[in-house]
Amino acid sequence: MLKEADYDAVLSKNKDSIQQFHMIFYYQDRILAQLNQLLKHPDFEKNDITKMISSDELSIVKSADNKLYNFSLDGKNGGTYRQRISIMHYTDLVSQDSNDIDPYLVFEGDGYNEIIMLGTDEGVKYVLTGNVRGCSYCFQTFVQLVSFENNTFNLDFEYSVVNRDWNDGAYYDHETKTVNVNYHVDDLTRFCGCDEDKQTYFEYDKYDRNQDDILCECKFVFNGNNFELVKDSWEKLELEKD
Repeated sequence: MLKEADYDAVLSKNKDSIQQFHMIFYYQDRILAQLNQLLKHPDFEKNDITKMISSDELSIVKSADNKLYNFSLDGKNGGTYRQRISIMHYTDLVSQDSNDIDPYLVFEGDGYNEIIMLGTDEGVKYVLTGNVRGCSYCFQTFVQLVSFENNTFNLDFEYSVVNRDWNDGAYYDHETKTVNVNYHVDDLTRFCGCDEDKQTYFEYDKYDRNQDDILCECKFVFNGNNFELVKDSWEKLELEKD
């Protein structure tokens, strides 16, 4: 490790201390290498990995059928973007040539909070939910529905919201099998509309305190195979008086 780091930008003049991010990236690579070895172990499916690894530093979420896993850890990138390093693993995936298309391309890069298995007429599908902080006041929430076919994952449904209010966003209610979306128009998301072809755009200036407060709402209900749009609306709210 020190041999690789032997240059002025990383080691101190006397080579008795090392730049912190070099150490962070070094140990992250070590962790990921060990994790990949663990996933390839022939006895991986015989054990409950969530009971074997209980570290707060490594988040592990899995589906109820113990087939789809997400491992994620803090990227420690030092900025206001709270990056997470994420690895997906599916036990039924057949190993492919390294030149083939990545079967996990449909998944978000910052990992997930939960993976929920759904039985459908088309076979098992998975709902995945997550969120990430992109800057001091930039919040993204997302819900995906994926299916596995021909040794790759297909993205059947996705809805994502990026805005400045951490109370807003896209969330999944498993009890009702509903994706509920509520957000206020701001400089990050200037439109309302659940259908990309039917969106209403609003002028927005984050420095103008007198502009209209617009609330957008969407609701998607699971119809047995996919999420179907059942509500698409927006309303103008009364401005709060100072």
